[in-house]
Amino acid sequence: MNVLVIIIVVVTVFVVIRAYALRNDEQRKQVRSEIADRIEERDNLNVEVQPKEEPQYNYYSFNVVGMKYCPVSTKKFIDRMTGGETVELVPEPRNRYDKNAIKVMAYDHYKMKDIRIGYVPADETLEIRKIMDENPCLDCTIDFINCDLDDDYFSISVEIKY
Repeated sequence: MNVLVIIIVVVTVFVVIRAYALRNDEQRKQVRSEIADRIEERDNLNVEVQPKEEPQYNYYSFNVVGMKYCPVSTKKFIDRMTGGETVELVPEPRNRYDKNAIKVMAYDHYKMKDIRIGYVPADETLEIRKIMDENPCLDCTIDFINCDLDDDYFSISVEIKY
């Protein structure tokens, strides 16, 4: 009789395990079906992704003038400068030589002040002034710089992005 009870218990355990396994198979099938449905929905969507439009910029470049008249301390500062540094264009209406003058300023982090490194060429001031008036947020950087303190030679090209 004990053997019969053991057999019944074992068969019952197998039936329960089988029922549980079938239920899990049904759940797996249901999950797989839901996943397949979502993939099909995604594939059926006709959404065109538009590439993000990059802002269009205009550029203007000029060579800084008047550096040979700078004091030695400013020339040494210019010699430490590198391409890519930010500069600021500041109108100088009280300039005694040219009321349309625009000075080129750079920030000296050691002295914690702006330093005039030169000027916009006189024949380009009106055009640059127009760009400044129409675009209050200019990005002005040094595009190219070449300095030789021994020969007192300085060449700086500034690029305006607007």
